[in-house]
Amino acid sequence: MTVDLANISAIVIAPAFINPTISYTTQAHYANGVTLNQPDAMQVFSNRPYVVSVVATTDLQGPNSVTIPVNSVTVTPTTATTVTGLTLSAAAIPTGTPAALLTSTTGTVGQTVSLAYSTVGAPTANFLKPAGQYVATVTYSITNP
Repeated sequence: MTVDLANISAIVIAPAFINPTISYTTQAHYANGVTLNQPDAMQVFSNRPYVVSVVATTDLQGPNSVTIPVNSVTVTPTTATTVTGLTLSAAAIPTGTPAALLTSTTGTVGQTVSLAYSTVGAPTANFLKPAGQYVATVTYSITNP
């Protein structure tokens, strides 16, 4: 008998959470920041140890070439239960070098991860910009060290 194992590593973002939108609509949002919770947003599959990272291609691009530093947004992963060998790390979304969010010393099949996107409020001036949509492409990747 032979058992032939192929390496597999994948992350799947739930369709409802592919384009998260953080909305600033009240004075309290500007004063205190905003948190957007996305329960069970990601599933991770890997038959070996892995790292899931996040990176943006650019800062948030808005109207009239106005930008907001994308690292003004922090992504925090959580799981419903403690998972042995899994380290969760919050990260300000970087440009350039990806930041690790999940580091696992073992493989997993369908590990569900919730994601929270958060910003801070005053006195930071990062979000005191003209009204409009500010957009950046954020990419999640999985690697096997």
